[in-house]
Amino acid sequence: MSQLWEQHSSPKPKTYMALIVGLALVVVLTIVSCQSPPTAGTDRETLVAAEEAYNQGNVDGAIKLAESIEPESSLYQEAQNNLAVYRGAIKTPTVGSDKETLAAAEEAYNQGNVDEAIKLAESIEPESSLYQEAQNNLAVYRGAIKTP
Repeated sequence: MSQLWEQHSSPKPKTYMALIVGLALVVVLTIVSCQSPPTAGTDRETLVAAEEAYNQGNVDGAIKLAESIEPESSLYQEAQNNLAVYRGAIKTPTVGSDKETLAAAEEAYNQGNVDEAIKLAESIEPESSLYQEAQNNLAVYRGAIKTP
């Protein structure tokens, strides 16, 4: 009789144990999912807001928004790529603004304000495609100071 009792009672503890482990797993997964909600939707919204800020000239705001994307996000790499563009906008003036700067330098030079012309031409960064033109203009402007 004791063998019969062992055969019928031994599967029950294993069944209960599997059920308890399964329920514990469900509880743990539920708690974890409540603590870390999916961020892809909100991260996408953040990246869109960053792009809008950048397009409106708010580069600092765009950078702050893109920096808020966590490394765990599926959009992290996209945010890093955008950050490189945004930060580049701060370091390197656009060709359009460099053209305007060179035009203003030329105008200042033509009006006899050589010091202002030099100051403007010197503001063109070496990374600019117009840097060499600015250097050529600087040579002319500086030459005007030496020979009255």
